[in-house]
Amino acid sequence: MSSQAINLKQHTFQNDFTSQKVLSAIRTSHGPSLKEDLALLSPERLKQVLDEVAEQIKPDEDPAKLLGRLAELIPLETLQEAIRIDYPQHVDALKTAKDLFCQAQYYLETTKETSPTIRARLSAILDSLISVLESILNAFGIADFFRPAESEMHAEMKGHKIMMLISLFTLLSGVLLPVLGPALGGMILGGMILSIAALSIIYPYFRPAPSYLPAAENWTQQIQQGNLVAAGGRKESLNEIARTLIASKNAKTHAMLLGKTGVGKTETAKAFAAAVEQGDYPELKGKKVFYINTADLVNSSEMFSSGNKILSRISQAMGRHREKFILVMDEIHLACQKKEHSAISEQLKTYLDAGKESFPYVIGITTEEEFYRDIYVNNAAFARRFKRISIENTEDSETLKILNHSLLKQAPKTILEPNAVQTLLKKTQDAFGAAAAQPATSLKILSQCLKRTASSQKSPLEAKVEQVRGRIQSIYSQGAVMQGTSLLPYNKNQDATQLEEDLRRLEAELEKEKGEIDQLFKTRDRLAALKASTFQTVLEVSELAQKNLLPKDKKKLNGFLLQSHFLTPALEKEIHSAAKRLGVKMIVDSSLIDQVIQEELENDRKVQEMIEKGKQQIAARTA
Repeated sequence: MSSQAINLKQHTFQNDFTSQKVLSAIRTSHGPSLKEDLALLSPERLKQVLDEVAEQIKPDEDPAKLLGRLAELIPLETLQEAIRIDYPQHVDALKTAKDLFCQAQYYLETTKETSPTIRARLSAILDSLISVLESILNAFGIADFFRPAESEMHAEMKGHKIMMLISLFTLLSGVLLPVLGPALGGMILGGMILSIAALSIIYPYFRPAPSYLPAAENWTQQIQQGNLVAAGGRKESLNEIARTLIASKNAKTHAMLLGKTGVGKTETAKAFAAAVEQGDYPELKGKKVFYINTADLVNSSEMFSSGNKILSRISQAMGRHREKFILVMDEIHLACQKKEHSAISEQLKTYLDAGKESFPYVIGITTEEEFYRDIYVNNAAFARRFKRISIENTEDSETLKILNHSLLKQAPKTILEPNAVQTLLKKTQDAFGAAAAQPATSLKILSQCLKRTASSQKSPLEAKVEQVRGRIQSIYSQGAVMQGTSLLPYNKNQDATQLEEDLRRLEAELEKEKGEIDQLFKTRDRLAALKASTFQTVLEVSELAQKNLLPKDKKKLNGFLLQSHFLTPALEKEIHSAAKRLGVKMIVDSSLIDQVIQEELENDRKVQEMIEKGKQQIAARTA
């Protein structure tokens, strides 16, 4: 056979070899008959076939399973030659995987679902049992009788408790004595009462550290259960907080986080709680972080002339375990803001000092302006109990890190245009100015963008259906208020008839569209799952050695290349196309960021107008 005939035959084979043949083979597990044909394909033709295969995998199929079968059939070098057509910089699969290793590790660590550990579950069960026991002891124990009354209300409550115990004793006597007899019934009844009484007295000496404090949130417990998301970053600030608290054991100087509103003071405290829980600071290991909003203290009904009952109950709840607690007190300036709160600030100042009933570790949070206006001026001695730690706007690199971390934690399935996060930061800075609090301002814009791309969004067609329904209801309501013959249907509004026809047609279209939109979001979920699977493969193959690749290793590398270079682009292309056709916001891009920023600026403008209007009204009334 002449070389021309061979070339013609080869050309015919290349053209006749279709993606349908590949799909049929891997769907029915008849791959071995396909292996030799795939080896004969040119890199250019192989690339075309694989692009088509990736686009034609059905939504209800398992792409990982199909690609796993295909990965066994393609020679690794031929596949890499096909990839170099679009990516000339591609050297080999191992190098590509190793270049992705760090971001794959970060992605998988950040997005992994944190469910309560066995330790956290057992701790929750133990806390419940302890809570039941303490409820019994508080209701029927006698330890409270030996403490002096703190107020008339407290004395009255002790009196009620005595009457309740007498009633309980009478009730149990009436039940047990007739059934068991005076001797046995009295012994059991007396034993129960004596046991509860004795236990209530000695329990405080072996009581474990509580998981609950009055008017406080247990941040440590929320972190253990995966219910508290803390933004990363601000490592230097976290280290300074840790140094201050560690030194506080001897110097009794607590930490005060100062910064403008929205700069991220509370988020920094959350990040510190997470760092303590994961053991970043061995000296603070095992300590529980509780959050208290000082507004709950100053607005509490438990306010007395001698101070705040909640603070006393917090101290009492800590008991002998107070060294295990770190208290985060937000808006702490409120304790010193008004003269009527002076008792609280003096009481809290006492707890900040060394002593048997002190709060050993406290982190205060307020703005710099409120610190100097309300704390430093009104109670300088209170201010001296704190070391001021300034929380400034984050640098751009730090802001980007926090935005990316927040994005992966909140919505890892979100699709972004290239450099979307950098674009968001730049546009936010341009729109709100350098004085805007960061990262809070950028996080707010990001959050709004995520809401716009959520599955709960309305499509243009759904909004149109609601508009038509509203117009029909308006016509019906107008007819309902008519009188006499005007109520009869003979002269029915022709506009309503046409609108009802339009509505039926639009509702039918909407029903079809909802199915397509639902499929679109499922495709987005598939893309997110594929991303996680690809990164998991990256971690697995990065340790392989190029010279000692076994057949199973080549299969893994093939699978990695098929996922990352063919299936992922195909799914992204499908999502972009469907989202544009359906009018659904699926991608965080420059236009969406602009839209959100403009709406936020407009909202700010309206708020400012309302403030100015209020000021003018006040000025007019006082003139």
